[in-house]
Amino acid sequence: MSKPDNKAAAEAHPPKTCFVIGPIGSDDSDTRRNADNVYLGLIEPALIASGLGFDVTRADKITKPGSITEQIINSVLDADLVIADLSERNANAFYELGIRHAANKPTIHLIAEGHEIPFDNQDHRAIRFHPLSFTKLQEKVPELSQQIKNCMVSSYKVSNPVTLALGTKKLNLSADPRDKVIAEISDQLAALTRKVDYIESTPESTRALPKIYGSLVKRLRTEANEVADAEFDGILNPAAHALNFSEEELRRFQKYRQLSLLAKKSEKPQK
Repeated sequence: MSKPDNKAAAEAHPPKTCFVIGPIGSDDSDTRRNADNVYLGLIEPALIASGLGFDVTRADKITKPGSITEQIINSVLDADLVIADLSERNANAFYELGIRHAANKPTIHLIAEGHEIPFDNQDHRAIRFHPLSFTKLQEKVPELSQQIKNCMVSSYKVSNPVTLALGTKKLNLSADPRDKVIAEISDQLAALTRKVDYIESTPESTRALPKIYGSLVKRLRTEANEVADAEFDGILNPAAHALNFSEEELRRFQKYRQLSLLAKKSEKPQK
């Protein structure tokens, strides 16, 4: 009995690919040291922990002859997954991130502690890390590994500024007045996402979530012409789907909606 052709098997089932974008810097620079720490201490371990068999690379690790710019853009477009480090607001990194967002393919955002997420990407969760501590980087491996696995399931729905803008445009062009209501509250839904992301990153503020969610829901309901709670929920959930909110984001909206209702009930005076 002949042995299986390992090369043919590999070609039939190529490994998943991950491309890392972010600030790299020149040799021996602080930027390069931070980039290497994140690559070796967080990204590679998380990909291994995911168990999905990823091959990972970064622009400075491409060794093929030819145009490096073309190779980078092809990697950004073709990779099964892109992990983007938003630290330092690197111009090349954001150019590549914009290309990836337009490609409507899975992307995970990272950012160093103390760095501000640029406005256009504030609606989307980024894993915060400390690049100077391998111990603290290792603590983030399970979170990144879980996000990697979430991105690779067949039901995963890509959500980024480009997909949200396209969703809103489609709703605005619709002849259905309900779609226009959904489009009008999309900015408030995005504001809610930013609030939840910020508060969830600050443990001592977690107890304020129901109150903040409730106030935002009240604002949205006012803009939706004082529709009833049940009708409002009928708008909120389709809006999240139509605007390409991820399943995780939708679960969070539903979770805090329930917390808001519970808080509202507890505030009612007892008879």
